[in-house]
Amino acid sequence: MKKLITLTIAAVALSMTACADSTYNVTGTLKNLGFEGETVYLRDYADNSVVDSTVVNEDGTYTFTGTVDAPRYVIFNANEKFFGMPILEPGTISFTEMYPEIGMAQSFGTPLNDKLKGAQDKTLALFNAMNEQSRSIENDDNLTEGAKGEQLINMVDSLQAVMKNISRDFINENNQNITSVIILEEIYDLYTYEEFSKMYDNMGTAQQQYPPLMEARTKLKAVSKTTKGEMYKDFTIENGNIDGTAVSLSDYVGQGKMVLVDFWASWCGPCIQEIPTLQAIYEKYGDEVTIVSVAVWDKRDATLKAIKEHNTPWEQIVDAQAIPTDIYGISSIPHIMLIGEDGSIIKRNIRGAQIEEAIKANLK
Repeated sequence: MKKLITLTIAAVALSMTACADSTYNVTGTLKNLGFEGETVYLRDYADNSVVDSTVVNEDGTYTFTGTVDAPRYVIFNANEKFFGMPILEPGTISFTEMYPEIGMAQSFGTPLNDKLKGAQDKTLALFNAMNEQSRSIENDDNLTEGAKGEQLINMVDSLQAVMKNISRDFINENNQNITSVIILEEIYDLYTYEEFSKMYDNMGTAQQQYPPLMEARTKLKAVSKTTKGEMYKDFTIENGNIDGTAVSLSDYVGQGKMVLVDFWASWCGPCIQEIPTLQAIYEKYGDEVTIVSVAVWDKRDATLKAIKEHNTPWEQIVDAQAIPTDIYGISSIPHIMLIGEDGSIIKRNIRGAQIEEAIKANLK
C-alpha cells in the first residue's frame, strides 16, 4: 500500500509538472486605446481560428493563460485592431510598446519570442535606415525626379540584399524551430525559388508543413515558371474590359509589339507613383510597345475611378483580382513586366528608369 501511495503521488507530481511546463501567460497593457472591458483574441496565424480570448481590465491590463503542446504563431487582435504576433510557448510572454514603423508591438520573455525579436530588430533597423535614406533622396533638390527614382531603387536593392543575407543566416541556424518559418515567410519574395528551396529542404518536417510557408513556396514556383526567357502565361478575365466584356492577355501579346504589363490597384500608392513613368513610355514608345494595366486585388468601381482621375489612356484589364497574381506568383504590387514580340518574358518586376532601359535594350 505504501508503495502504491508513493507511486500515485509521483504520478500526480509528474502530471502537474507537465501541465506547468506547458502553460503560457501573455500579459500586457493596452494604454489609452479604449479597449477596457472589451474582449481581445489570440488567433492562429495559419487559419485565423480563435486560440484564446480574454477581457481587458479597467486599468487596460490583460492576461491570456492556457496550455500549448507545441510552439504556435498567433495574431493578437481585437475589433480588427492589430496589436502583435507572439509565439505561444510555455512561460510568460510580454509586449513592447507599439512600433509606429511596423504598426505592431513585439513579444519577448520566452526563448523563441526573444530569438524572434532579435531577428526582427535587425530587420527593423534596416527598415528605418531605408526610410531615412528615402527621405534624404526625396528632399534633395539637386536631383531630378528621374534621378531620385533611380537612387531610390538602387538603395532599396542594396538594403534588401543585406536583409537577405542576415535572414538567410538566421533561418539556417534555426531551421528546426518555428522562428525560421516566421522569418522566411515574411520575406520569401526576396529569394528565388532555388534559394528558398535550399533553406526549406533543410527544415524539419513540422516547419515544412506550415501552411503559409507552403503557400509561399507555391508562389515562388510560379515565379520560376514565368521568369526571364520563359513564355508568358495567358489568362482571361470574363468582365475584364471596361465595357464588361471578356478580355485575355493574349489579345495584346503576339501582335507585333512588345507588351508592358502593369499589375496595379487603385489603393496602392507606389502603383500610382509609377503612372507618370508609364505616361512617358506611352508617349515616347507607343509605336513599339503596348501598355496593358491589369488591376488586381481591387474593387471595379475604384479602379475605373482611378483610371479616369490619373489619365491612363492605354489598354486596361480590370477586376482581375488574384487570377494573374496566382499565375505569376506576384505577392506585392506594383509589379511591371516586359514581354517580347514572340511572347517570351524579357524582364519582371521593373520600375522607374528600369522600364525604359529594358525597352531600349530590346528595340529592333
